[in-house]
Amino acid sequence: MKLWEDISIDGINRLLPRASFKSFPSKELALTNDNRYTHSYKSLNGKWKFLFLESPEYSPEKFYLPDFNTENFGTITVPSNWQCEGYGQMQYSNIFYTLPINPPYVPTENQTGIYKRDFFIDERFFDKKVIIKFCGVDSAFSLWINGKEVGYSKGSRMEAEFDITEFIKIGKNHVTVRVYQFSDATYLEDQDMWMMSGIFRDVELFALPKNHIYDIKIVSNIDDDIKNGSLDLTIKFNQDVNNEILLELLDKNGKTIFEEIVKNSSKEFSLNKQVENVLPW
Repeated sequence: MKLWEDISIDGINRLLPRASFKSFPSKELALTNDNRYTHSYKSLNGKWKFLFLESPEYSPEKFYLPDFNTENFGTITVPSNWQCEGYGQMQYSNIFYTLPINPPYVPTENQTGIYKRDFFIDERFFDKKVIIKFCGVDSAFSLWINGKEVGYSKGSRMEAEFDITEFIKIGKNHVTVRVYQFSDATYLEDQDMWMMSGIFRDVELFALPKNHIYDIKIVSNIDDDIKNGSLDLTIKFNQDVNNEILLELLDKNGKTIFEEIVKNSSKEFSLNKQVENVLPW
């Protein structure tokens, strides 16, 4: 069975879904909310080499290798939809599917885009966990780093992250992405909208300390009098830790509402805090 028609697989080596947030070395840098001041960050947006095909089966042999000859490739902007860049044709879906109804199978003519580019990383990424993040790819895609297959993901409106620490090196690296217009997920995603394909949201590269926060869940509630509130916080680490956590809540003007240091000795930490005189929005 073709990978993009296998309903039992929605990802290969893709990291577990989590909240989207940034990690900074200090509070002062975190308050800037600027990607440049995270532990390590690099945008992979911009011009990529691009080869447009009528189906994945027409992919050239060993197209994923860094030294593959791309003289017959065009260029494309990432992020964008390839239909907006002169490839393929836009289709509007309303009450009818844009493909023959035969789930989980898709047409043999499954337009495909091969994206390739080089990127460079410096010593800031050394001895850290390096993640590549695709914020949106329609409809499914496969990923190679430096000629090595990393993984696969489908689900156009969800972020897809891959740990590529073992695949990269300091200096010059290469990424190849093969995007499939249709997958079995298309049957769920086909709705009242323009059906367009490609890497249509940001591609980001970032590094995290080996011991880092993996996920955060925040639930804020307010009482019936719309006066006081509660804050339920859950933090998940990538591994068991034994340390102190400084928690601080700021108002919109940067004034500290509360600050608390707590000890933690597990992979998951939770806190419930009552907050008086909250400003409802």
